[in-house]
Amino acid sequence: MLSHRIRRGRCPVRDQAKPMPRRSGRWMRTRAVRIVCTLGPATRSNATLRGLIDAGMSVARINFAHGTEAEHRETVARVREASLASGRPVAVLQDLSGPKIRLGELEPATLALETGALVTLGCGLAKGDARTLPVPDEYLAQEARPGGPILLGDGAVELEVLDVDASEIHCRVVVGGTITSGKGVNAPGGLSARPILAEKDLRDLELGVELGVDLVGVSYVRTEDDISTVRRVLKSLGRPTPLVAKIETKLALENLEAILARADAVMIARGDLSLEIPFERVPIEQKRIVQAAIRAGRPAITATQMLQSMVTAPRPTRAEITDVANAVLDGTDAVMLSDETAIGADPVRACRAMSRIIDATEDAYPSHAEVPIDGISGELRELVVFSQAAVRTARECGARAIVTWSRGGIAARLLSRQRPGVPTVAPTRYEETWRRLALPYGVRPVLCPRGKMSLEQLEREIGRLDGTDFLLLVGHIAGDQRRVPWMKLVRVIDSGEWDSDPRE
Repeated sequence: MLSHRIRRGRCPVRDQAKPMPRRSGRWMRTRAVRIVCTLGPATRSNATLRGLIDAGMSVARINFAHGTEAEHRETVARVREASLASGRPVAVLQDLSGPKIRLGELEPATLALETGALVTLGCGLAKGDARTLPVPDEYLAQEARPGGPILLGDGAVELEVLDVDASEIHCRVVVGGTITSGKGVNAPGGLSARPILAEKDLRDLELGVELGVDLVGVSYVRTEDDISTVRRVLKSLGRPTPLVAKIETKLALENLEAILARADAVMIARGDLSLEIPFERVPIEQKRIVQAAIRAGRPAITATQMLQSMVTAPRPTRAEITDVANAVLDGTDAVMLSDETAIGADPVRACRAMSRIIDATEDAYPSHAEVPIDGISGELRELVVFSQAAVRTARECGARAIVTWSRGGIAARLLSRQRPGVPTVAPTRYEETWRRLALPYGVRPVLCPRGKMSLEQLEREIGRLDGTDFLLLVGHIAGDQRRVPWMKLVRVIDSGEWDSDPRE
């Protein structure tokens, strides 16, 4: 074990602490912000999956609103195979359909609605025509109000509600356009009457548990009770998978703090959110959500149309480049690609472009945030205070990395919350933890099935080490019910291994 080949190092004074160059000599770039890639028809080859992992994909998102059970089984199996072959953790995010309202089957399948025209939405209808647009959802008539807007096709067409009766909503077309069967229907401020899980979602959760997905995305969250509902279902299925609350409704914004207290992570789903609130408010709310997530110690994923032009184009637009960079500067844990990788012309090129933007932004503006601990109490507060002290020690002593052995990943996530500015290496013998730690900011999970990590494994994450390098080891006393933490500053002087309790 490596603990007998390392010795305590004297902490260099702050002025003599080593700089942390990112790309020269034995120093290795360690990207902190993660990339979530949505899988789809464009990623069906094993070569493309490996290309995405090599380009920086940490989380593979599978949108369960599309695809068959057989396709989902095959996709998860291929992600697992590619991840193990590459030696890099990739978490699988199962994104549930949720209570999304959609048009039914139109006849003809494509209709042009002219501004000023009168139309009727038939709630509970599976099929319809230009006179009565079908909306299979029966709750919409309960939520629509005269004078309120209804948006079709992600905002391509806007209707104004004139009158509502038992199952029909009579509207005037305010902004005309073309609609097709299955397009989305949004009533800003609606969805409150629907259960968070439809029958399809319940079946999909059962499949996700069987496949061992690492994260579950909960769509159209309104309150913390929605998160509790999904958690109870997963508990009854025997696998309490971490939940990602998708913030895409006005109600979710109003209940953000309570949702963060119940969820394990959040996704800023800017597409539907921009239909629920004035679109000019979206970047402001994005920053608020990210900062609230950091304070709560929950990873945040910034999503929707980040490099949308790369669905067809070989280069991102200047606005898209700036959008990704600003999300990094906001402090987001991850940025997400949707159509760019699911149906795009070159998914790997899009992922590489996002990696380049992240790298350049992190190089120019490294994160050294001091995150307040307001609102945190009890034993968790003690652990957060300790993680703050550990990060401060690592920074001031010029440590190359913070190393913390992980069973469930709590310590690694708390260190991630502090945005330490140095890599947090999290060796674990548990494959599930290895994958789930692929999401939090700056964490480098290392799979060590034997419970021992070699120096070679560590150097793969942070670059070559020599006798002048310091590491900060962080852990808690094994078997202690109060999780009494400890830290130890060490200097590496030889190769070898160390196990999960290197305090001696």
